[in-house]
Amino acid sequence: MGSVRIKCKALKTEVAFQGYPSDLMAAFATLPNLLKKLRSQTTDPFFSPIREARAFKARISTLGHVMPQDLENPMLVMDCPGPSSSCASTHYNFSSLPIAAGYNIYWASVIIANSILLRQGEVDSFLVQESQFAANEICKSTNYFQRHKPLGHSTIGSKMTLSVAFGVSSAEQREHIVQGMQELFEPHPPEFWRTSLQFVFDTLTGARDGEIEDWVKL
Repeated sequence: MGSVRIKCKALKTEVAFQGYPSDLMAAFATLPNLLKKLRSQTTDPFFSPIREARAFKARISTLGHVMPQDLENPMLVMDCPGPSSSCASTHYNFSSLPIAAGYNIYWASVIIANSILLRQGEVDSFLVQESQFAANEICKSTNYFQRHKPLGHSTIGSKMTLSVAFGVSSAEQREHIVQGMQELFEPHPPEFWRTSLQFVFDTLTGARDGEIEDWVKL
């Protein structure tokens, strides 16, 4: 990866996102353990729920400084007019499925981290504003998957990514994602996809059924 980054810089082509998918997934993978700790109601004097929540947000935030410059790089992503059926007036056209997946998982992680902090009593209006911005970015990103019928390993990645987006989205955006799943994969009824997406989201995050959805409403 280091040699690829050096070559990109030599060509004056900064593919910034490519450097941290593994870091993002490693941070996201700590969610089940974090939620388990927060539920445990432990009497351990060294355990602080708010400190644990802040540590998770800090780990996610270290990956966010690249986002603004990525969004200005047309080799990675372009902001294009959205279809009339979209939840946003414009949508993102990514250069590859892995990049689109990374964006969605990053923004979903931000929403989850902020929701945990708010639930733990953190008072910061920026958390709400940032979550609203992240929700809009997810809305603008999911159209990309609907235009690229996945093949092979991409099928699993797309289902996982859209499940994560589904788990933190509004009711309107959830229906948009369900429709996309029907178009991308087998024509199962909407309820099948709602149940499947929620199940995958809860499995990935370690959440109980609808737990994080209730937090996001705060």
